[in-house]
Amino acid sequence: MLNVANAVSGREKLAGVRRLLFGVKAERLFRQTLSALLGNESLVGPCHLCHVRFKPGHKLTAYYDVSVEGHGSRPVAAIWRGRPGGSRRQAQDQLFAIHADAAARGLLAPFRALAAESPERHLQVQVAPLDLDFPQLVRVFDRRYAIERLGAAGDASWDAPDESFTRRTGVRFIRYRPGLRHLVRYEPPSRGKVAPVFAKLSPPHDSARAFRVSTALHHWLASERTPVTCPRPLAFSAADSAVLYPEVAGLPLVERLRQPSQDAMQWVRRAGEALSVLHRAPQSVTEGLALHDFSSELDVIEQASAFLHALLPRAGATIRALLESARELHPMLPEEPPTGTHGDLKVEHLWVTESGLTVIDFDTCALSDPALDL
Repeated sequence: MLNVANAVSGREKLAGVRRLLFGVKAERLFRQTLSALLGNESLVGPCHLCHVRFKPGHKLTAYYDVSVEGHGSRPVAAIWRGRPGGSRRQAQDQLFAIHADAAARGLLAPFRALAAESPERHLQVQVAPLDLDFPQLVRVFDRRYAIERLGAAGDASWDAPDESFTRRTGVRFIRYRPGLRHLVRYEPPSRGKVAPVFAKLSPPHDSARAFRVSTALHHWLASERTPVTCPRPLAFSAADSAVLYPEVAGLPLVERLRQPSQDAMQWVRRAGEALSVLHRAPQSVTEGLALHDFSSELDVIEQASAFLHALLPRAGATIRALLESARELHPMLPEEPPTGTHGDLKVEHLWVTESGLTVIDFDTCALSDPALDL
């Protein structure tokens, strides 16, 4: 019998997590639960594991891209809990409303429902576009609604398309993270004339801040004529808690650095120069940003690495010791004035374009020590 409680508790360390992700019994239970949503087990094809989040003692969430025979693929979240999950009446009512909305928009098929629990209720399966925390995700996933929003945002290339254009427009998930955030891509039928657009859903305060900062930064960088650019968001929908972004034409810096080339260090230097430019952004860009001090950053790191204490105790102990040393040493260092920082500046968020470097994804921007961007 599959002991989910032991695996989720962390007592079995890495072996327990592997059993839920790759074990034969766990895979069988996952596919059976997913099949119940389709009404036909033969429709479930390969299940590609994309990402995992583990909170020891609470739950393990595995995110899959599931192939459905004759219907392409659909993102699915499998949530393993140590204790059987409970269903509140309010959640059931909301689930019914989301199902009705998805069915009315033609987004339910081939699934009969978008959520199911295993018989012992230790496993819950959710299928996109279901998210009780983002019920608006259903309409954001609807190509007709998306085209209406893009046309209303003033993008003439998406304005008043014919039925053929609407029918052939592709919509797919880049990231499906129920309760956290989502990224949806709208792919026009003719890429030469109309560029793809991304809809990024995040908590209301985060999405509003990202839209404001990205817009202000775009205009400031353009006025300064720097070799650094920031895409101008197309629109912000408060009702959807979503920001619409244009596709960046270029290559992520991480891919450029992987290519054997003599100019790798040149791009590293350019990345440093870009960071220096960002840290000079005026108050018109950084006004209203929350303060994120060093102690807050250590708290974020500690929370993000909590699963390592259960899975790899020695590594967890090393991380804890490093964080404690950092807390002790930081007050002895010269204090930098709070600066507008990106907050998540990694090579995936720096793109090599024709004009130089383009910086994307300002969801975690804040006022903090500029060294935290390094």
